[in-house]
Amino acid sequence: MNLIELTNTTSSLDKLAAELEEVKEQLIIIQSEGIEDTSHFALPARVRRLEQLLATHVQDINTCWERLKELEREIGRLK
Repeated sequence: MNLIELTNTTSSLDKLAAELEEVKEQLIIIQSEGIEDTSHFALPARVRRLEQLLATHVQDINTCWERLKELEREIGRLK
């Protein structure tokens, strides 16, 4: 993986992180207000969106984990 690919992957993961942060905020609202009061958003739509995001970015996530493992091995070798 070269620097451009790593940068593109990082950008994709940043977008995913922002989306997941939004989902997290919505789940915190549910936790604090209770599941009965969900008039301000559609829970099923949020769940579908989260599933879509994870499906879309799973390869990016796996690629990053593999690259991190490679870097850890390289750092260990250099020590």
